[in-house]
Amino acid sequence: MLVRRRKDKSETLWDDAYLALGAQGPAARELQELVSLWSQLTAERQHRVLEFVRDQGELSRIELAAEYATGKHELGIVETEEGAR
Repeated sequence: MLVRRRKDKSETLWDDAYLALGAQGPAARELQELVSLWSQLTAERQHRVLEFVRDQGELSRIELAAEYATGKHELGIVETEEGAR
């Protein structure tokens, strides 16, 4: 467990990342798993995971912008690997 200690007090504070453990919704388990596994990764792997997630976030923003531009988002049309639905 990653914790921070205040220099002026001996109490232990939770790391902000552990707020994700209280996540709710459809992706809660995946987010909790990610936080739990994070400390097991080497610094190099943590960096690679962050870069991957940043890239995926950027791709998602680009795709959403394209959906809005083509009007597919407003019509509720979602492109999947199987095709539009």
